Amino acid sequence: MIALIPFGDMLTVLRWDGSAGAAFGIHGLTAAFVALTGVLLIRERSVTKEPDTRAAAAV
Repeated sequence: MIALIPFGDMLTVLRWDGSAGAAFGIHGLTAAFVALTGVLLIRERSVTKEPDTRAAAAV
């Protein structure tokens, strides 16, 4: 949801005849990075940790 804020900013800049380079380069990339970070965080939390059997075998 948070990634929609810079995306909305990008659309606002484009709508009001702002620089397309600034709109896509600043706001568009920010939206992409925020979305990617969110996906990575969700993916990290969904991965279950398996017990490390190598540490127990070394003892």
